[in-house]
Amino acid sequence: MTKFYAILSRLMICLIGVASSLGTANQSNESITSQAKKLDQALISRIIDNRLVYCANGVFHTFNPQQSAKGIAIDIIGPQLYNRLIRSNESLTDFLPEIAKRWEVSEDKLSVTFYLNEGIPFHTTPYFKPSRTLIADDVIFSFDRLINSNNPFYQNHFFPYFQAINLKARIRSIEKLDDYSVRFNLYHPDQSFLSHLGSYYSPILSAEYAQQLKANNSIDQFDKKPIGTGAFKLDSYLVDEYIRLIRHPYAWQIPKLNDRMFEQVIIELSSSGVGRLSKLLSNECDMLAYPAAAQLATIDKQHRLNRLERLTFGTAFLSFNTQKYPLNDPAIRNAVAFAINNPRLMQSIYLDTAETASAFLPSYHWAFDPSIQITHYVPEQSKHILKEKGLENISLTLRVSSNPEPFNPSPIKMAELIQSDLAAVGIDVKIIVHDGQYRPSYFDTHSVDLELTGWNAPNADPDTFLRPVLSCDAIGARTNHSNWCNPVFDGYLDKANMTDDFLLRKAYYQKAQQLLANELPILPLAYSRNMLVYDKSITNTHSLTQGNFSFMKLERYREKN
Repeated sequence: MTKFYAILSRLMICLIGVASSLGTANQSNESITSQAKKLDQALISRIIDNRLVYCANGVFHTFNPQQSAKGIAIDIIGPQLYNRLIRSNESLTDFLPEIAKRWEVSEDKLSVTFYLNEGIPFHTTPYFKPSRTLIADDVIFSFDRLINSNNPFYQNHFFPYFQAINLKARIRSIEKLDDYSVRFNLYHPDQSFLSHLGSYYSPILSAEYAQQLKANNSIDQFDKKPIGTGAFKLDSYLVDEYIRLIRHPYAWQIPKLNDRMFEQVIIELSSSGVGRLSKLLSNECDMLAYPAAAQLATIDKQHRLNRLERLTFGTAFLSFNTQKYPLNDPAIRNAVAFAINNPRLMQSIYLDTAETASAFLPSYHWAFDPSIQITHYVPEQSKHILKEKGLENISLTLRVSSNPEPFNPSPIKMAELIQSDLAAVGIDVKIIVHDGQYRPSYFDTHSVDLELTGWNAPNADPDTFLRPVLSCDAIGARTNHSNWCNPVFDGYLDKANMTDDFLLRKAYYQKAQQLLANELPILPLAYSRNMLVYDKSITNTHSLTQGNFSFMKLERYREKN
């Protein structure tokens, strides 16, 4: 990015110099050059002030959140490019209107009708010029492609989140009542249905754009060249370097723009770890998320930087491959769990930015079961179990992402600490590092014993926690890395979804958690907080919430000299 602006600067000096020499032949070369430099600096300053550079963590692989399980598409891209029917409020416990201005659930709980805002424009780009605004057809298309195998935009695509929650088994049909009313008919009452529609996994796409690509035999471009209704639209993308988004001039959620709002967002993809922090410190980027705990002291010394911390519904955990010997035995899974020094992980990885996990759902979640206490560091008990099983010297593989994640700012370091803990009880661990990119084929294997991963639920509904990570359907979606399938567990989730009795729902979810504690397909490690570090010149950061991470209202404030 620095190289780009250096080139732009030199080019502008040349152009202004030529123009000046043609217009005022009697002016000295020195005066012309001085004038050009002043004009150039003003232009460059204007460009810099009106662009937000976000140093991303992780690997980019799709613009469409429907095709992602976690990562940049969910955390950053989706909120800028797209809108949903509804969105979560700041606490992630309720819903607010977005594309839908209101909605109604039928008395029998078998249908949900959404009434849409009128006049919502799609992006206009060199590759698509919409002839109309958003209507019910777009809503129907956006979900039909997820559940209808005859839809050409379903074929040869993978939708991990929706396959994990088995959306097909939830929606009986979707019908258009008129251009601005659409009804979802369900197979059974579903208390979590709105929670899934209110997540960033559920953007509303353009049916007209899809038809254009189909007519041109270019269906494969649909998710590569995105069209949404969000505050920003795609301008350019350079693989492994950056994504440039520019302001959608007709963004419906901001009726009036001001000159302090950002005209473009640049998502910088070329750096990770220390490189991201270096760019932040050298003013090459304005914002980054999930810094390592070891970097916080350096960050806090910088008077021009601010930190924004929020509690999330995120849990870091160690996933056991329950289909592979010896971890198919719950006793061995417990032996591994007893060997891990969680207090050391808290201190070394998180400092004061996370809480030790005692169960899968965070302790501040409404369905949390305080009677469950999974995380205990008892290495002698681990050795005893292994000796009793005749497995005093075993070897395991541990797969881990190289990139920071919302629930784990230093995954490789955590893997190395776990490797050290397990070595102390006689378990040799080989660490396998991957880049964090979601590839269905990559996880289509039972060869790995352990996976250091986690889950950041889109809202407070327990179904968005438990089903995508631990249900039987989630194995096929490659989001259940434990390969654990228990119909009793799935049954508890189904029963909780079909009742509107709050206490009964809570009881079913707590039974599900007790089953997890007994069988231990995953070992919860930490309840994380999301952390964002940004330049103090950026204002309106209160608009960034877990339910709405769009940069549309951010501004840059510069003090006058």
